[in-house]
Amino acid sequence: MQTVRQPPSPRSPYRSWWAGTGGTPPPTVDVPAVGKQVVGLLRDQWNTSDALREYGITVDDGMTLINTDLNKYDGLATVRTRKGTQKFLSVTVWADPTGAMFYQMDPTSASNLIDAANKEKEPQG
Repeated sequence: MQTVRQPPSPRSPYRSWWAGTGGTPPPTVDVPAVGKQVVGLLRDQWNTSDALREYGITVDDGMTLINTDLNKYDGLATVRTRKGTQKFLSVTVWADPTGAMFYQMDPTSASNLIDAANKEKEPQG
């Protein structure tokens, strides 16, 4: 599926750039593929890292990524604790049309997830 882009409005600062390209839109990032790649990397990190695997966190398929800057995407992954409690993990992804990318878990979001997993491990009483 190819994305069709409309030329910028006449008042847009990108109008002169667009005209200089002969109307060819810039290459785009395959956002669904990047999301799948990040999900796989998150799963690997939560399952194999000595510091994280004890929490029993699983990452669901699919990830919502929203373009927030040129090559920056803010994302939300659905994750589950060992007892199946659904939580969300915020990530930031930088990606370009060549397929190069890297991601970073939001420290506060990851910490909240670990806290929830730890509370489920504690004896109820």
